[in-house]
Amino acid sequence: MNKLLRREFYHLKQIELPPRGLETLFGVHDQNIKYLESLLDIQINARGHNLTVSGEPKDVATTEQILQDFADLFAEGRQFTDRELREAFAQIAEDRAYSLRDYSRARVLARPARNR
Repeated sequence: MNKLLRREFYHLKQIELPPRGLETLFGVHDQNIKYLESLLDIQINARGHNLTVSGEPKDVATTEQILQDFADLFAEGRQFTDRELREAFAQIAEDRAYSLRDYSRARVLARPARNR
């Protein structure tokens, strides 16, 4: 049976992000989202602030957690570079127990202390 025919479609709950948050998440020419799609075999579509994801249930669930973590961290003032997002996506794809929040926490702890 064709893989596409077996695929179930799920809709994520609405995640509100300001335009700047969406720009960061998607990246230049949508490179961050395209990378995430390639890692997890999902497809993400955006209409305004609404995101929908289609793919295998476990990949959709992982993506939902990534997007929710991103929304929460962005609301807390955390900024990500494109490189940081792609590194985090790769690590999460390899270890589904790992989260974007875990990545963010590890990055903060790894930064050298500033002299005051």
